[in-house]
Amino acid sequence: MDILYICIYTFTAEILYVYHHIVLLYALNSLKNNINSNEIINLLFIGEISNIFNYIVYHLIKKNINKNIIFKFRIIQVLWFLYFRGYILTYYIIKYYEIANSKILFNLLFSIYILGLVWGYHQLKYIIKIIYDSIYFY
Repeated sequence: MDILYICIYTFTAEILYVYHHIVLLYALNSLKNNINSNEIINLLFIGEISNIFNYIVYHLIKKNINKNIIFKFRIIQVLWFLYFRGYILTYYIIKYYEIANSKILFNLLFSIYILGLVWGYHQLKYIIKIIYDSIYFY
């Protein structure tokens, strides 16, 4: 459904999400065909665990909660995300790449991993800017 929605309404702005979904559909197909199933399940699980605070922050934003509360949750969100994506997932991607039956699949998953790190970097940069601005322009 996400792919259809993106393609219909926001394709050019959200092209990386389409790519993300296509790669994950390929990974799910590999699960169906029992290709590195345990490894793929572990990677997907870690990826989803890293998103927990993303859902909380987006919910707070949609509910128009106090910006200070949202900002505190954004800090937790970024630290949580970078810990799971930057540290835990890095370890497993390197470990599993060596035993991968499908290097194509793992290269595609690696590209999604890199996109996640870039997203995390931009979120961290945003938080640092807000903190810097509040210290020097208070």
